[in-house]
Formats: sequence, structure tokens, C-alpha cells
Amino acid sequence: EQQPEPLKAPAPASAALALPVPSPVTKFTSLRDVLLYGRGWYGESCIHLLLQLMVSGGGLAGAAGAGVGGNGCPYRSALLRILQPVPPGASTHPMTGLTKQQLADLASMAYEGSLYYGVTPLHLAAAKNDLPLVRALLACGAQAAEAPPARGTLLRGVGARGYLGGSAVSFAASAGYLPIVQ
Repeated sequence: EQQPEPLKAPAPASAALALPVPSPVTKFTSLRDVLLYGRGWYGESCIHLLLQLMVSGGGLAGAAGAGVGGNGCPYRSALLRILQPVPPGASTHPMTGLTKQQLADLASMAYEGSLYYGVTPLHLAAAKNDLPLVRALLACGAQAAEAPPARGTLLRGVGARGYLGGSAVSFAASAGYLPIVQ
């Protein structure tokens, strides 16, 4: 009598596609690598995380009425240090080791996960009404007009105070942040 073969676990998707699975230990050996290649559970970059952790004024991040602020917030301070343009005559950013193009890519990096798909650091800075941070992102080469609209599932069907339109300007306009819109 022949015995049935035992069930086998399916091969991981990376094995089926023959793609190498990078080791997080060997992949991220520098701040530069973390900034360029690091992604969280929802497809967010380190810049997205710092923006979301950033406290505006004295209230919670993104709290209504918090206004321009965040002075003294360590996350905001870190962002403003990272988002300095590459100095004239230099080939890379002195702190991060990023080239001018890599810094522009970092400033324009969009969420990859479905909840916030397409949301860039510029969207988040505009939604937080942080004009100095918006200016820093633009100085680094963040795409304002060329960026595709944010289309995450959390942005669908949002009401009158929501972030309609998908652009960073529409995020600021829907919240009434006129200095950012201008």
C-alpha cells in the first residue's frame, strides 16, 4: 500500500521569483542606507516616521490649532538637519553622505503601502502647517507639481475638512493653511 506524500509548505514568494532576500543587518550599515532604503510596515520611510512623530507647538502631532511650531521637538530638529541641501562645491551631504539627487529622491519619497499610498514628506509637512519644513523639502528638490497625487485608502471619501485632491497644496488648502498654499 502506497503512503500519501506529506504536505509541504509553499515556497516563499521570493524563492518562487528567485529574488535574493537582503539581510537587514548587512543592508543597512549606514544612515545613508537607512534613509534611502529603509521602509516600515506601512511602506513609510524614515522621513515619514520623523514627520509623523513630530510634535507641533505643544500639542499632539497634527492636532487642530497647533499651528506652526514644533520648535524644540527633537524629530523636527533631526529633519531640519537631514534636509539641508548639499553645500555648493560638495558632492555629498556632510551628515548623511547623500548626493544631491539622492536627497531630492528622499524629499520626494512616497508611501508605498495602501493606506497612505503616494503621501510624500511634502504632504505631511503641509498638513502640519510647517512652512520652514516645507521650504527645506523644496530646497532639497522635493517634487511639488510633478508628484502623482496621494491615493491611499485612508484618503478616500474624506469630508470637507479632509485632504481632497491628493497634492501637498490640497492638503494645506483643505486645512486652511494659506501660507503653505502661497
